[in-house]
Amino acid sequence: MTLKRNIGSAFILQIVTAAFMFLSTVLIARYLLPQGRGIYSLYFNSVNFIVLLIGLGLSSAITFYHASGKITAQVAFWVSLMFTSISGLFFFFLLMSTSSFNLFYKMSGIAFTMKNAAIFTLFCFLLQFSQCIMAIFNARKEFITSGIIGFINPAAVTIGIGSLYFLSNKDVALHSPIVNYALLITMAGYLLQVTVAIYFLIRIKAVTFRFNLSQLNVKELLFYSTLAYFSNIIQYLSYRSDYWFIDHYHDKAPLGIYSIAVMIGSIIWMLPSAIATVLLSHTSANQANNAAQTATLCRITFFISLVSGIVLYALFGVTTNFIFGSEYAQASYLLLLLLPGIILFSLTKVLGGYFAGANKIKINLTITIISAIVNMGFNFLLIPAQSSEGAAISSSISYTLSTLLSLIIFARIHKISINRLLFISKEDVLLIKQTVNG
Repeated sequence: MTLKRNIGSAFILQIVTAAFMFLSTVLIARYLLPQGRGIYSLYFNSVNFIVLLIGLGLSSAITFYHASGKITAQVAFWVSLMFTSISGLFFFFLLMSTSSFNLFYKMSGIAFTMKNAAIFTLFCFLLQFSQCIMAIFNARKEFITSGIIGFINPAAVTIGIGSLYFLSNKDVALHSPIVNYALLITMAGYLLQVTVAIYFLIRIKAVTFRFNLSQLNVKELLFYSTLAYFSNIIQYLSYRSDYWFIDHYHDKAPLGIYSIAVMIGSIIWMLPSAIATVLLSHTSANQANNAAQTATLCRITFFISLVSGIVLYALFGVTTNFIFGSEYAQASYLLLLLLPGIILFSLTKVLGGYFAGANKIKINLTITIISAIVNMGFNFLLIPAQSSEGAAISSSISYTLSTLLSLIIFARIHKISINRLLFISKEDVLLIKQTVNG
């Protein structure tokens, strides 16, 4: 399939996934209320961070090396299974041996017990393994299959949480067991997603159950994954450490409201995320012809993101109370503060996918470090006094800085003006029309 068709397929399936994510978010918000939603967001934020921490950037390396033909799907699968299993066990025993009870509670919002630690570790394993398998499909340019697998989890969570919401007593929603039910349903969704993904890999005969690590160049794989690892860790701390700041200085209720604004804003990133995924695969396989295409995709992405942001705020601003409940009224104002940075950051997602695919991941790392320093500084400065409003302002500033750096570096490398990356042309409009018309 062509680059245009791959992006179109990935984008359509991103929309389906986002629709289920939106429905599940609404149900979780109404079921758990801001306090419970805050606990849920804090827990899931911690799972994502631990996955990055113990994952060593493996999923990004798998996409790059499998797309470039340096490892087979069979090798990628077994490396993923072996590594995620070992890293998961290591994390569990580390957690149990260091008696990090208070740290576990601070990070996850859940009391430390062996049962909770085991569930948390299993959650991390499923999410990490799922990301690695999805990386195999993306490297093979199986974007339709990848997209179908991708919406299994949000669909399962929507059905599960929906059943709880309509069948249970809402008055007990803040009790920790109820929050645990929501988390267990989410984990079960990932288990189903991993199971279906393995089934598809076997069905297309990409992998077998025969252990195989031939063709594996550990040194080369680790070099790429290590750079991706540090970049991803720093980026996540930069853009999601505000969850822990809000929880530490204030409470889980404002965190729950803030997480809704962040989730709604991330809808704008559906197209950039689809483009970045496809670009990483295409550029890894053919680095020579994608700079001009990337510039075109930047212009189209910025235009669509800008229009989407305006429409999204107009809709969300008048429907917040109706959809989520009056407890989340402040979320529309927080979204307004986030939107300038979110719209601009859509370009960073596209350019970051290009840099990673072109094996220029050091650029992503450098930009991430600079943005993280700025973001953490504003978090310390603004969040203690202004709570979630300060977090939104801080995030918007760091998103903007990251985009400016990405634009300047890409423009200098390819000797083009930044205007050519921002402002849509008549040719771009025609390309959009052709894409829509098939």
